[in-house]
Amino acid sequence: MKCCNHFEMDLFFNFRKEYCYLFFVTLFSIVLSTRGIFDEGVISQNGDMPRYMMNGVFVYDYFVNGMVQNPFEFAKHYFATYPALSLGHHPLLTAFTLFPFYAIFGISVFSAKLMMVCFSVFASASFFFLVKMLYDETVAFLAALLFLSNGFIVHLSSVVMSEIPACAFMFLTAYHFFRYLRVEKKSNLIAFVLFLFFSLFAKQTTIVMLPFYCICFARAKGWQVIFTWKVAICATILAVGILPIALMTLKFSQLNVGWTVDAIRSFLDPSRFITLFEKIWRSLLSIQLVLLCLVSVTVVFWQRKKQSMLVIGCMFWMYLFFVLTNAPSSRHMVYLIPLACILAASLVTVFQKRKYKIFCSSLLLVVFAYQFAIAYGRELEYSYGYETAAKYVDANWKGESVLYASSVDTGYFVFFFRKHTHHDNRVIIRADKILATSIMGHIIDDRIKDRQEIYAVLQKYGIGQIVVEDHDLGANPLNWLRDELRHDNFVLRKRIRVTSNDIRLKQKYLNIYEYRGYIPADADALLELRIPLIKDTIKIRFGNLIGQFQTEESSDQN
Repeated sequence: MKCCNHFEMDLFFNFRKEYCYLFFVTLFSIVLSTRGIFDEGVISQNGDMPRYMMNGVFVYDYFVNGMVQNPFEFAKHYFATYPALSLGHHPLLTAFTLFPFYAIFGISVFSAKLMMVCFSVFASASFFFLVKMLYDETVAFLAALLFLSNGFIVHLSSVVMSEIPACAFMFLTAYHFFRYLRVEKKSNLIAFVLFLFFSLFAKQTTIVMLPFYCICFARAKGWQVIFTWKVAICATILAVGILPIALMTLKFSQLNVGWTVDAIRSFLDPSRFITLFEKIWRSLLSIQLVLLCLVSVTVVFWQRKKQSMLVIGCMFWMYLFFVLTNAPSSRHMVYLIPLACILAASLVTVFQKRKYKIFCSSLLLVVFAYQFAIAYGRELEYSYGYETAAKYVDANWKGESVLYASSVDTGYFVFFFRKHTHHDNRVIIRADKILATSIMGHIIDDRIKDRQEIYAVLQKYGIGQIVVEDHDLGANPLNWLRDELRHDNFVLRKRIRVTSNDIRLKQKYLNIYEYRGYIPADADALLELRIPLIKDTIKIRFGNLIGQFQTEESSDQN
């Protein structure tokens, strides 16, 4: 009876300890990810963030409009009206997840960041349970603290990107996979497949884990299991589920696919191993975390701990994968951070004596406190002025469309205009899509040959206002436009200073001009937007855009 009571007390204590750990993991995650959440000007000038947010607005508007149109036709008309979408090029899960947040809290940067806070908590909690299953709750707690306080993770949690959602679903996928290897429950297998699809829809690069899962499964169950009918059925389901993601990537992200293919062809370039290691060292891992990992790796090869050997094997595979594909930025290698955190936290399991365990735990908590202090005190990225400009243009609308020219901002003006406007027939035309052709922030083609063609564009599309970042715009047609705005054909209506810690926007202004020579748009004019990312051109009759997203067929019938 006493033994039974003692067991129940231990079980109750462990239960309380686990949820106490989880509480603090959640609390610290919320504290770090909510910094600046109520400030609409706290935004990253990385070109991806406004596109993720606008993709979510597109999904919101499509559902709010009753899904009456073909989604592909609606997307073309929507991009022509609000040219800041990246559907397909960027994964779709973030866009669909944003829909309920926009529906409940309205279209805003706050709503988008609130989604990221939820995913940050989700990722930290999922990571905790994954590590707890592999080790114990103490290692899980320390690893989760190191993960959520990592400077790069904190940065990704404070902007709207896909890496944190991808990590969250990848942790759940791994949890159910290794859980299935232990208990072989069908529910874990189904959850594994489901969360694997979610992780791929969150970020295609999570495919890195699929070969590793296959190897782990074969080693655990025997290589002969590959030829069983159960494995064949699972493989078929995975292939069918992955096929839409693969087709979408091949269609809408052709540039990235081309880069990856070229990278694989030059896989044996020895400099790539060093370059990627430098990216990891400089951006992803702090020096204290690297030192802890080195100590842990040394101990692992000495003690041969199965769990830690698994983590090291996963890190080695990921590194080879990123070398093979030549990951273009540190963001693509973010999945190495949680593995490094697990290795560092696993030092607690090295020693059997209590005093050494306490020393290791204290050391890891000091590292967490240091990381937390650095991350919490780091200045957030901000840019003020774009929302002010968008509100002014909407309140003082003239004509059928506004021309927007910029070299730094690639979507915030569009996002804030959509946030404040209540009109479906007001069109934004980007100068780097109509006077030139841009790709990934670079001008690759001039679409006009002289300054006089600018006026033909202004009159064809009924442009009444022009908004320009007042600095070198990086292409002759755009700089011609900026020069022409100083002539008598235009009136400077408002000059808005851009306040930002982005060095490219230091002492810069947004100038809003009114075009004196405005004439109503030619409804039959064809708006052609070249999209090099998908190697395609969107062609839409302009009259359809100012008719509240009518399709060409319905417009012709009317």
